[in-house]
Amino acid sequence: MKFFLGLIVFFITLPVWSASVSLSKTHVAVGQSVELIFSSDIPITQAPDLSKLKSDFTISGQSSGQSTTIINGQVSKSYQLTYNMFPKRVGVFNIDFLTLNGNKLNPVQLTVDNTAQGNNTLPLTLQARVSDGPYYTGQSILYTIRMGDVSRILDGSFEAPFASQATIQPFGQDEIRTVMQQGHPIRMLEKKYLIIPEQSGSLTITPVSFIGMRSVPVDRQKSIADLFEQGILFDGLMGGGSQEQVLASAEPITIQITPKPVDWTGWWLASPSVTLTYSDAIPDNLKSGSAIERTITLTAKGVPAEALPVPVQQSTQDLKVYPNKENRHTLTDDDTITGQLSLSVVLVPTNGGQITIPAVQVPWFNTLTAQKEIAEIPAKTLMVNGPRLTNEVLQTQNQPVIKQQPEKTDKTPVSLTNSVMTAPQMWLWLIIGLIGGGLIVGLAAFILSKIKTHRKKKPLPDLYPF
Repeated sequence: MKFFLGLIVFFITLPVWSASVSLSKTHVAVGQSVELIFSSDIPITQAPDLSKLKSDFTISGQSSGQSTTIINGQVSKSYQLTYNMFPKRVGVFNIDFLTLNGNKLNPVQLTVDNTAQGNNTLPLTLQARVSDGPYYTGQSILYTIRMGDVSRILDGSFEAPFASQATIQPFGQDEIRTVMQQGHPIRMLEKKYLIIPEQSGSLTITPVSFIGMRSVPVDRQKSIADLFEQGILFDGLMGGGSQEQVLASAEPITIQITPKPVDWTGWWLASPSVTLTYSDAIPDNLKSGSAIERTITLTAKGVPAEALPVPVQQSTQDLKVYPNKENRHTLTDDDTITGQLSLSVVLVPTNGGQITIPAVQVPWFNTLTAQKEIAEIPAKTLMVNGPRLTNEVLQTQNQPVIKQQPEKTDKTPVSLTNSVMTAPQMWLWLIIGLIGGGLIVGLAAFILSKIKTHRKKKPLPDLYPF
């Protein structure tokens, strides 16, 4: 009996363990962070199960802390475990399923909308889209993300898009511009990527996400006491300012990739639109051996300039072709890119009379009609004055046609010539060498003798002062 009474007294005198969970805010906007705080009187030995929260929240970061309090000689400790959460959607969330150290905790409620109380800035949004299809293997697909409002973003980083069986690389420079959203001017950041599918089928592009820090504007209607309590006034005086962690995520995108035709040969150029144009500079009195400057321009929508083939201007027995310069650049317009290649060539007629400049053709695949097409510069006939030129005359006349600038250098060019030294010149240089060597040896002997004489005249006490 005494044993059972002792057990009862022991358990009654044990300290009561308490644990709870709370939120740093009860009303936030989509993209704003909220802290989920676990508190306990004893060490937290088992991490809480947050799996049920991940469908509605993105959980980023974890921190722990411990504090000790002494009141009237009584020592008490408290332990905290904090997680940062970012709501994925608007709604009212009742969280009543959390446990700590195996014990169920109190329920908490969070309201999420786009006009959270005390939030004087628009929520951070992140949208992603791809250029219009249809899409084929080996074709460049432009993937664009736009994030706003970035006017108060202090720091952060993007998680790049990912797609299996595809090559993804950044494209161009990031751009920031001002646009109107919900009747307010906001700063919009735009990033672009090129996605090149490596195989046909369904291609899912994982959502891009951004996590960073944003400055929080001061609510002028708050009292001085509120500002001191939140730390805004003090941080502002110290040059820091109030900040909050923000996150934005885009939705995943799934597209269908079609394989290229099995009978396709040659350069794969898939585009909804391809054009091939030219311009000529033909002399008024065209003679055999004269130069004709021609510029060929290939333009393809949805294709970067680096992926364009080089058009070929063929030579004939009456016409010689000399490639000159090649320029490539890519134009962007909203969610579309256009590649352009300009090729400069020099044409030299080798015979008088009627000659023909051959046609230039570039095969390409029309993604809108799923048909092979030919972009073409038609053949052109010219009348040339003068006789037929031989190969020797052409070589002497045609070399200066292609104007190539010499490489710039700061060094003066040196002309190297082969020469043989004659016998008188050899004896002259030998005599000069002997005389110069004798003078050097005599000067050295004179200096050594002066040094020895100076040492002998020095008194003994100067050499050995002790």
